[in-house]
Amino acid sequence: MRLVGRAFGAVGLVLICAAHIGSPDTWFEGNAGPYRLLVHVSSPGVVPAIADISVRVYDSAREAGRVAVTASVNKFDAAGAPPPPEQAVPVAGDPELYAISLWVMSGGSNSVTINVSGAKGSGSVIVPAAFVASRRLSLDGPLAIGLALVGLVMFAGIVSIAGAAAREGSLPPGTPVDAARRRRGRVALGAAAVILALALLGGRAWWRAEDAAYRRSIFRPMQAAASATDSGAASTIELRITDSAWVASRNESLPPGRSRGGFTPLIPDHGKLMHMFVVSDDLRAFAHLHASTSDTVSFAAWRPPLPGGPYHVYGDVVHESGFAQTLTAPVTLRPQTAEPSSGSRGDDSWHVSVVPVTSGASSDRETMIRWDRAAAPLVAGLPAPLRFTVTDLAGNPVELEPYMGMAAHAVVMRDDRSVFIHLHPSGTVPMAAKRSFDLRTATDTVPGTLSRRVTATDSAAFAAHSGMSLANVVSFPYAFPNAGKYRIWVQVKRSGRVVTGAFDAEVIADQ
Repeated sequence: MRLVGRAFGAVGLVLICAAHIGSPDTWFEGNAGPYRLLVHVSSPGVVPAIADISVRVYDSAREAGRVAVTASVNKFDAAGAPPPPEQAVPVAGDPELYAISLWVMSGGSNSVTINVSGAKGSGSVIVPAAFVASRRLSLDGPLAIGLALVGLVMFAGIVSIAGAAAREGSLPPGTPVDAARRRRGRVALGAAAVILALALLGGRAWWRAEDAAYRRSIFRPMQAAASATDSGAASTIELRITDSAWVASRNESLPPGRSRGGFTPLIPDHGKLMHMFVVSDDLRAFAHLHASTSDTVSFAAWRPPLPGGPYHVYGDVVHESGFAQTLTAPVTLRPQTAEPSSGSRGDDSWHVSVVPVTSGASSDRETMIRWDRAAAPLVAGLPAPLRFTVTDLAGNPVELEPYMGMAAHAVVMRDDRSVFIHLHPSGTVPMAAKRSFDLRTATDTVPGTLSRRVTATDSAAFAAHSGMSLANVVSFPYAFPNAGKYRIWVQVKRSGRVVTGAFDAEVIADQ
C-alpha cells in the first residue's frame, strides 16, 4: 500500500536532484573487462520506481553472435547482498545497444552493476547512481476522472448490495417483501453508506499522511551560504555549509556507527574534498577552484582576478557512501584593482570570455580548443556530441597532461542556472563515488572506515597519472536534459598550465 501511496502523489515541481542540478541522469563510459561500455541510467525522480537503463557495448556487432548483458541495482549497504542480475534485451535496429528496466526500492546512494559476456570473455563494472525522490507524480485529468467514476460506481454498488441483502437475501425466490423487511433494508443501506463514508475518510487521512511522508522524503541538498573577503592578494571566496544537522555533527562527538546529519563523511575526489566553481550571472566569468577546510563546514578558496558583480558558487562534494551532491549559493564579488583575466595557478583555473561565444573554437595565447560537432542541431534527451580537439594556434596536435588525474574536465550550465553539471571523460560519475562501491566490503559498517581506503586509492591514482602524456582529443558522454541555451567550459592541461575554453550551445526539444 505504501508503494501505491507514493506512486500517486499530487502535482509537484521538480527540485534540485542529487549531485547534479537539473541533470539527474547518470552517464558512464568505461570498461567491463574486455568490453568498452556507455551506460545511461535514467533517474525516475520518485522512489520506489522503475529506472530505465541502456548499455551500449562498443564493437559488439563485430562478434560472432550477440553478447549477453545483465544488470542489477544495489543499495550502498556493506552488509547487504546484491540482488540477482536480470537480462537486458537487444534494442531493435541497433546491434550494440541493450536495454533493461529495474526496480529501485530505496533512495540514496545506489549502484548499477553491469555484466557483459561474449566471445572476448566476460567482465563487469559498477556504476554509482544516486536515486532520490525529486518530484511528486500527478493525479489529475483523465486518470483522476476515471478513478472517481469507478469509485462512485463501487460505492453505489456496495450500498445497494448491503440493502438488498438485508431486505430479501434470506427470502425464497418469488416471496413478496413485507414492510418490516423494507425497513430493515433501508437501515442496512444507510448503515453501509455511513460505514463506507467513514472508511473513505480514513483512507483520505491515510493518503494525506503518506503524501506528507513522501514530501519529507524529497531530496534537498545541504543548505549553504557564500561570502567573499577583499584582502588584496589574500582575497578569498568561502562556501559555508549552514545545514544545522551537518554543522552540529561537526562540533559534537557521535557514537560509533552513527552517520553525521544523515550523510556519511566527505571523501576526496581527484585529491580535493570540494571542487568549487564560481560563475558570474552573465556567464562571462568562470573559475574552477579547490577550497581548503579544517572542519568540513567552511570551505575557502583564493579569489582569482575575476570581474566584480553577481555570481553563484557551486561546491561539488562526495560522501563516503558514494552519494554526491552540489551545494550552491549566490555571492557578489567587488571589483578588484587587478585587470580581469584568464589563467591558472596550480590546479585552480579561471576564464573570462565574451558573451556570447560565437565560434566553434576557443583559444588562449598558445592553445586552441575546437568543438568537433556536425551541423545537426543538439536535441534534449539525446546523446550530445561533446568531442573536442586541442591544438596549438597553427592547428598542430599537442600532447595533454592529466588535469587532477583526468584527461579533461567540463562544466555544462544552462543560462538560467537550472542545469549545472561537472563532467569527466568517464561521464557524470565522480571517481570517488565509484571507488566507494569498488572498495567496500562487508566489514565497512562504521562511517569513516571505508573513507581511509578510498582516500589512499585516490592519492595513489593521482600519483600514477603524474607525468603521463595524453592524446589531444577529449569527449564527454552526456545528454542535455531540456531545451534552452547553455554554456560549456572545457578544461585541459598543457605544459603545466590549465587551459579553459568556453562554448555556447542552443538545444531544441525532442520532436
